[in-house]
Amino acid sequence: MYLTKKINKLFVAFLMLSTVYTQDVLLSLDGSNMNYESTADIAGFQFNHNGCVTGLASGGDAEAAGFTNSASGTAVLGFSFSGAVVAAGTGTLLILEGDVNQGCISDFVFSGAGGTGLSVEWAAAPSVCGDGSCSDDEDCSSCPEDCGECEEADIELSFTSYSSCNGEDCDGTLEVSMTNSVDVSGFQFDIISEELADLTITDAYGGSAGETFNTLQANGGRVLGFSLSGAVIPAGSGTLVFLDISFTGDSGTIEFDAVQFSDPDANPYVVNAGPGIDIASDPTASVQVIHNSASPTVDIYIDGVLAVSDFAYRSATPVISLPTNFIVGVAAAGSTEILAEFPFELMENGSYVVVATGLLGNEITPFGLAASETTFGADADNVGLNVYHGSTDAPAVDIYANDAVLLSDFSYGSFSGYVSVPAAEYTLGVAPTGSSVIAEFSAPLSGLGGGSATVFASGFLTPGDSDPGFGLFAALTDGTVLELAPVVLPYYNVDLVETGEYQLVILQDVITSLAVGDEVGIFDANGVIESCDPASGCSDVAYGEVLVGSGVWNGSQLEISAVMSADLSDFGGPVLNGAIEDNPVKIKVWKTQEQEEWDVEATWTAGNGDFGDFILAAGELTFTALDIYDNAEMPTSFELMDAYPNPFNPITTINFSIPFATEVKVSIFDMLGREVSILSNELLQVGSHSINWNASTMPSGFYFIHMVSNDFKSTQKITLIK
Repeated sequence: MYLTKKINKLFVAFLMLSTVYTQDVLLSLDGSNMNYESTADIAGFQFNHNGCVTGLASGGDAEAAGFTNSASGTAVLGFSFSGAVVAAGTGTLLILEGDVNQGCISDFVFSGAGGTGLSVEWAAAPSVCGDGSCSDDEDCSSCPEDCGECEEADIELSFTSYSSCNGEDCDGTLEVSMTNSVDVSGFQFDIISEELADLTITDAYGGSAGETFNTLQANGGRVLGFSLSGAVIPAGSGTLVFLDISFTGDSGTIEFDAVQFSDPDANPYVVNAGPGIDIASDPTASVQVIHNSASPTVDIYIDGVLAVSDFAYRSATPVISLPTNFIVGVAAAGSTEILAEFPFELMENGSYVVVATGLLGNEITPFGLAASETTFGADADNVGLNVYHGSTDAPAVDIYANDAVLLSDFSYGSFSGYVSVPAAEYTLGVAPTGSSVIAEFSAPLSGLGGGSATVFASGFLTPGDSDPGFGLFAALTDGTVLELAPVVLPYYNVDLVETGEYQLVILQDVITSLAVGDEVGIFDANGVIESCDPASGCSDVAYGEVLVGSGVWNGSQLEISAVMSADLSDFGGPVLNGAIEDNPVKIKVWKTQEQEEWDVEATWTAGNGDFGDFILAAGELTFTALDIYDNAEMPTSFELMDAYPNPFNPITTINFSIPFATEVKVSIFDMLGREVSILSNELLQVGSHSINWNASTMPSGFYFIHMVSNDFKSTQKITLIK
């Protein structure tokens, strides 16, 4: 005891040596914790109390620093024999035992390093019941001495519950309850929160207020209810009103504010507004839904609640926020009968696109919801894309963007995944896997920088009478769906490997037989159809009619570079595709307006009309009947040649030959085996024949040419792309 007293006296003398206070310490109480906020290191401390401190509990930064701490019946002391300090900053200095408050603690003496005295204050003025001041943390129930006796409340108001909701303008629903001993003719109150920003009441409904009052309004964070007819809510207890709310933030407390209730004479009631309600928003994900099932317009339900009504084929929702776990129900528009349900479990804060796809009642491509993680938006100069193959009867395809492969072997039901591309103008080409492009679509993305889109293939390649045709669509994040315009492929499309050798064919502007838009094809009737390289195992060169150049007449001089063959076989090299020197130039014209193909005879103003001429220029073209065969050589067998062009839109030419005069039937069948057109069913003379099929009234898809004559039968598949 003597040693303790001596130490205390020495420490007090040490603290009193300095009268210069250069640093501050702010103290506060959090229950039994004495917390500090100090701008200087604390080397020791002492303070008095009125007996409220009964001891010290283990813990606190003073103990952690190695201080010797003690509490007597009137004082608390702490210091270090080793010179250790509690470092400047914030934390808990001591943990006090007893019924402590700021009013029972006084006379602080704190020392810094080197004996420097520190000024000490409470962080906030103490709230002491009985000091004559009704502070913010006191009220009539906790301190009637300072705040006065509580009036008996006429109305008890409370928050009963909070639940999440899935509406576009609703993050959650509050249930507000009331116990009232008096009749209520009107009310208004606000809801507030320190933690949640943009707290707004989006709708007020139901409860006794909804049943009684003909005016129930929400404006910002305030709700107002009354009746113009004088109706009142009778004394009782129950739900007053439901409030749909929106806010920004994850969690917080919502409280009542500015509460006013009145009697039928507009006199105010005494209202006891209960404590706030703690809420936490459910984890959510960002989702866009696209309707790509060729089915009726539908209603979409989320967890049994109607979320999207009258959702039409080839339409999309904006990007919406949904819970991470939910069930999607699909019903015919206007019906409450759920046709199908699909559970989803998504990642919190994830981004997803969900596509309704397939066909109801179809076992091969059944109806379903396909989902893919994605990203909404992109860098300012880019566009984000996610491509979905949703054409039920289309094969696996290759997708080209401006002639570069974007996706390979892309099958039905597949997503490409998110990819960012420069914001520019694109032509998207579609080709059966490993084959040539059969359709192209314009994708104007230059104005979508910073945005994103889901591009989806939709419809049928071979639609039935009421089925939608094939097309490409782009769903933007605001719910807009754009149909990508098909690009009309040229009638003459040169499909040769470039050889580096060319023949320039000039059609002069004096030509009068061509109309603007007519296409001109340059052919070699006996050119090299396909390059033949011995190194690749080719030994026999294939000769025949080959398109080596093409162009479109615009009324001015047209210059066409025709691909020339190169024969490197003398050196063990390949024979390259193209026209052969000294072979005659053959010209055909596709009359765009008439949708007809013609053979033409050129009037050469330079050159003799042979490949290899130094200059080839035509001053006029004379149209003759289309005859792509050499009639001097009569056919010796039946043959159905490849239709050209194929794919086509809307006319293709069907060429065939017969070795003698006979009945010939040429028909067109669709994918269902229905005969949709008879092109020939008559006696034809020996020789080569050509028939055009105009499919302008037919939907896009696959068709079959079927030729029958005597015992000969042949079928050929063609593709109509509109």
